[in-house]
Amino acid sequence: MHKTSFIDLHMKQRVLIYFMLWIGLTLISTSRIFAQDNEMAAINKAFENREWAKLSNYCQETICLSTQLSQGNYSKMQARYILADFFERNPILQTKVIKSDKISEGFYFSILQSETTNKTFHIYYTIQEKKGTYLINEIHIKEKI
Repeated sequence: MHKTSFIDLHMKQRVLIYFMLWIGLTLISTSRIFAQDNEMAAINKAFENREWAKLSNYCQETICLSTQLSQGNYSKMQARYILADFFERNPILQTKVIKSDKISEGFYFSILQSETTNKTFHIYYTIQEKKGTYLINEIHIKEKI
């Protein structure tokens, strides 16, 4: 009887440890999802409010950027000025999120639709996790056809 009680206690401890590990891993993965959601919401808001300095804070040091006027890899400071120039020529009236989703582990995308005084544009951007932070690695702006 004494031996059975020890085995039962040992088994209960093991189950408790595995359960605690499972909860910990679930919380870690959930916090990553919330971090990604928070970053994307802040990025979307920066586009909507035309806050190019704030938007550049969410960019990697070098990003791929394409607009009607320029296309290439730029530093986040260059990207800030290119975006400011582009939207100065096309003042935003309204921006809304069309779709956001996961591409693969650590990569997400969002498609925004911006109505400007001249035209309507789709803004496609991707973010990538780097050291626990999600940063923009590409932005493509195309006229809606």
